[in-house]
Amino acid sequence: RNKMPPAADPTSISKADPNTVLPAAIVTLSGPQPLGQLQQVADEQIKRAFESVEGVGSVQLTGGPTREIWVKADPIKLRARGLGFNSLQQALQAEQLEQPAGSLTEATRSTSIRLNGLVTQPSQLGQIVVAQPQSVAVYVNDVASIEDTYAKTVAIDRLNGQPAVTLTAYRLPSANIIDVSRGVREKIATL
Repeated sequence: RNKMPPAADPTSISKADPNTVLPAAIVTLSGPQPLGQLQQVADEQIKRAFESVEGVGSVQLTGGPTREIWVKADPIKLRARGLGFNSLQQALQAEQLEQPAGSLTEATRSTSIRLNGLVTQPSQLGQIVVAQPQSVAVYVNDVASIEDTYAKTVAIDRLNGQPAVTLTAYRLPSANIIDVSRGVREKIATL
């Protein structure tokens, strides 16, 4: 415990079923590249490659920064246009937002937001119409600010004392852990 950061939670021990929680493979990436670049390569290339291995049920990525897009509602601007927080939330949801991207925040509450392929840049969220009273469109940009940021760090991975990104591949319940582990190793050799 004395080597842990002061803000770290105390260690805990819990009971688990090794048939469902043991990873088939753990791969850690570290190097001279910025951590964000390692995260991007791990997420866009390596994770997808691991997910294509027969018997892999899921791949968890930890250690790197997780990008989030925050839509921060301005309650004064919303009220001035006769709108509420729900109007903004419904407008964003009506755009069929599909991927986790961050949060819509107001002083006392926060709602998760998901992006789809139609919105390729966070700034495009600002062009979504919230309401159109009296033929004058009210856009997200008119009542909220948009921040392209990173989620709060909840895990720090290190390899030989250097910041790292870790990919953990879990097998499907019906898959053989040895075959999955072998498949992941073979996939690494092709990358």
